[in-house]
Amino acid sequence: KPTSPLVLLEIAMSRTSTLLLAALCSADALSIGSAPTITSRAAVAMGDKPANIPTKMKWVPFVSASEAQKGTAVAGFQYGLEIAVVTDTTGKQYAIANKLPPFGQPATFGTIGAGTITDPVTLSTWDLKTGKPIGAWCPAPPLIGPIIFNALSSPSPLTVFPCRKSGNKIEANVNVNAKAQFESGYWRGVLDAQGKTDGGYY
Repeated sequence: KPTSPLVLLEIAMSRTSTLLLAALCSADALSIGSAPTITSRAAVAMGDKPANIPTKMKWVPFVSASEAQKGTAVAGFQYGLEIAVVTDTTGKQYAIANKLPPFGQPATFGTIGAGTITDPVTLSTWDLKTGKPIGAWCPAPPLIGPIIFNALSSPSPLTVFPCRKSGNKIEANVNVNAKAQFESGYWRGVLDAQGKTDGGYY
């Protein structure tokens, strides 16, 4: 079931509060005039792509071909990646991340057209081939979408993947090391913050 507009509004208002708090903190720091900018080693490490885990692209089956009917989006989970195989109304198939911007609605709840998918709540629409948004951004719900959602987000593309049918499976070409790369960066950041990545505590 798609997330309701009221829940999305609550998320949006929460983000608004966060932005306002950040703005107030920034203003307070500026008024002091001498507040230093601190960049932790952890923050740098978490932003770095782990050099020891290479990107490895591979064709991976995500759903059965029998599930991929016209006008449907079916999700599969492999290697820590959740991919939606979308079969448009003409029968053409695409592979995208199973989260629609800006709030992460599952693509499996989207409305499928000829080469397009539309978020069921915000009514934002994307080109399934390029991933680029089409038309108005967050035109719905009335007032909430055009005013609040547009203020908190900007037109964002879908993450798309090459897709093919192989036997009785639909495959997507993905980086099978993506999850390991992310987790390696995350845990290195945690350990680095504790001074443990180089055995400094021992």
